[in-house]
Amino acid sequence: MPVTALAGRVQPLGRILVEPADNLSPDLLGGGQPRFGHRPDGRFAAARHAKRPHTTHRRRRMGLLADRVAVVTGGGDIGAAVVSGLRQHGADVALWDRQPQVLEGLPEGVAGRVVDVTSDSEVASATDATIDAKGRIDVVVNTAGVLTSASVAEMSTDKWNQTIEVNLSGVFRCCRAVVPHMIKRGSGSIINVSSTGGLHGAVDHGHYCASKFGVIGLSESLALEVGQHGVRVNCICPGAVSSEMNTAMLTAMAASTGSSYEDFEESIINKTALRRLVQPADVANAAVFLASDLSSCITGVALPVSGGLS
Repeated sequence: MPVTALAGRVQPLGRILVEPADNLSPDLLGGGQPRFGHRPDGRFAAARHAKRPHTTHRRRRMGLLADRVAVVTGGGDIGAAVVSGLRQHGADVALWDRQPQVLEGLPEGVAGRVVDVTSDSEVASATDATIDAKGRIDVVVNTAGVLTSASVAEMSTDKWNQTIEVNLSGVFRCCRAVVPHMIKRGSGSIINVSSTGGLHGAVDHGHYCASKFGVIGLSESLALEVGQHGVRVNCICPGAVSSEMNTAMLTAMAASTGSSYEDFEESIINKTALRRLVQPADVANAAVFLASDLSSCITGVALPVSGGLS
């Protein structure tokens, strides 16, 4: 069964914090077509929330993240689910993405801004503008990323540099921009999306794994630097996510092993303790937890969200 066919069909175990993001169009993290696009009936995915402004308002005031300002980078499957999850729990959310079309049709109340995380000046300007507009930044969730396939022997320097620039240096730029503000306020939560590819290597993905290993190392180091100021830094390490980005990765890995896509996907599912793929909402649930006071004594952690992938 194709990865994308499983989206929304399996619920996370336990209490569900975020609804499955099965009405979001899949694409690469941080680029491509809009993820907050139309549903089959032509309505926007967030229409049901917009029709009940009073209910939404009450939920925001009572949520885990009430009165907090959050920035999410990258509007792909995971980024879109994180935006929805943070909003459901009361956060005032801004989404940064390099593609203007990704920011079209955002849910009501979500501020969109075109930002290329490979640009020092754009990240700095976006940080200042968000603070000026909203008064502060309490939470940052870095999901922007790219994924391509190539063996080390055949990889171009340009492909290596692009992956490192977006996946690792982009996270560095966003952290560097917001940390002084959070230190001054004496609080903050930074959540960097790495990968299980940041915990172990993968064939034909040395550049991707190197970038994601780097995100974990950066996050653990930064957590030690800023913890005394009340700022927490953690990583989420998703496994095989039901998304276009991971479909492309599994396709390449299947080809490298001579397996069919279906057989390779099934082998991945069978390697998870829960026997299922990760949904974007699963990652969003983890982000809500790490952004909230429920995790107030947790920092420097790389949290696998993989269904027990072995």
